[in-house]
Amino acid sequence: MVSPHPNWVDAEDGYKNGSIGVFVHPAFIRAGDGVYSSSVGVPESDANAYSVSFRSGLGTGYGSHKSLVDFEDPRTAWEYANLATHFFEEAPTTEFAVSRLQGISDLMEDNWTPDGVVSDMGAEEVMRKMLGHYEFQLDDALAATDA
Repeated sequence: MVSPHPNWVDAEDGYKNGSIGVFVHPAFIRAGDGVYSSSVGVPESDANAYSVSFRSGLGTGYGSHKSLVDFEDPRTAWEYANLATHFFEEAPTTEFAVSRLQGISDLMEDNWTPDGVVSDMGAEEVMRKMLGHYEFQLDDALAATDA
């Protein structure tokens, strides 16, 4: 498993670097018939997924929250969070990195986003698919710290 980027510190339920953070929370996800709803932060005994999210503006009262992906396995969610710290650290801006992972940075491209809770792929495979032809940026980010 890749460790979080050295510039990121442990925080409750995730990692932070200054006013930004990547977090993993238990969630209950309902998906089907084109409807997707989630309750994040449920008791772990009620969870059927683990949601990875990005938050900015920590400690300012003016933050934003962006959902990135939901995994069935908590270890896979944490691995994705660890990878995300490297990706965010090396990106030109965190907003740019979030838009890449959410598939909204290049509207001309057919972007892949997970359909519901991911249960059959590893964290790195999911991130690479989400990045599409920008997956080389993950390679660059991991190479920058020999992760």
